[in-house]
Amino acid sequence: MLQLRGVTVKSGLAYPQIAHKSHTLQPVIIGSNCPPIQYYELYNGGDSQMGYEVMDESLAQLTHENYGCEIMKCLQPTGRVQPHSIAQIPFLFSPLEAKTYAVKVPIMIVGGDTYTITIFGEGITPGQHSTVQKGSVIPDKQAVLLDNQLAVLSNEAIDFGVVPTFSVSKKIVFITNTSKEHITFR
Repeated sequence: MLQLRGVTVKSGLAYPQIAHKSHTLQPVIIGSNCPPIQYYELYNGGDSQMGYEVMDESLAQLTHENYGCEIMKCLQPTGRVQPHSIAQIPFLFSPLEAKTYAVKVPIMIVGGDTYTITIFGEGITPGQHSTVQKGSVIPDKQAVLLDNQLAVLSNEAIDFGVVPTFSVSKKIVFITNTSKEHITFR
């Protein structure tokens, strides 16, 4: 099912688009000396520049609960998002334990509302597989051809995953003629 929705925004205003109330970081091995920088994307669907501020009280509380060790840190707590653009807010996730951490992080839009995003991060041990489920259980290829089927797609199903509003997601699909007839499309 595809659900489309739109919003009319007055000209000259910023419009923050918070696609999801949660964001899951990639799993990180506990005690890693150089964990990867990971990003939360904030989209401005309006016509003017938008300022933001990541309120870090909950991140400071997580540090306090973990004996002063920074588990999660926002590397750029303030910034601006250009019109019709995405700002990538960088986070550093350094887990101490092999568990899933969850932190509610408020993001204040300058001159606007505050949105609370729950950020999840999973600490794993070396060799441990993540509990984050990836991929789809639908097979990539069509297993059985139907009677009188003229063509097959290179992928039986396409999983776009979580797609933020106003984003562009593309996948290339090939159509292969399985018949002896010439096929045309309109």
